[in-house]
Amino acid sequence: MKKFKFEITITEQDVEGDEFWEQAIERDGSGIAELTDAIAHAIDDSNLLINSDNDAKDVIKLVSFSDS
Repeated sequence: MKKFKFEITITEQDVEGDEFWEQAIERDGSGIAELTDAIAHAIDDSNLLINSDNDAKDVIKLVSFSDS
């Protein structure tokens, strides 16, 4: 079975000033929950996992977070 792993790196500089980001920070202080939801929605909207037993949120894993 083939298994694909991708890494997405988003910095605060990439999203700062955006209304989405301002709301994301208000939700949990880090923006992680909102970014995870946005990525999951993109996967769901593409129907990429239409035949999978997993939901998009099941296949997304935060690997690291730093606030420096």
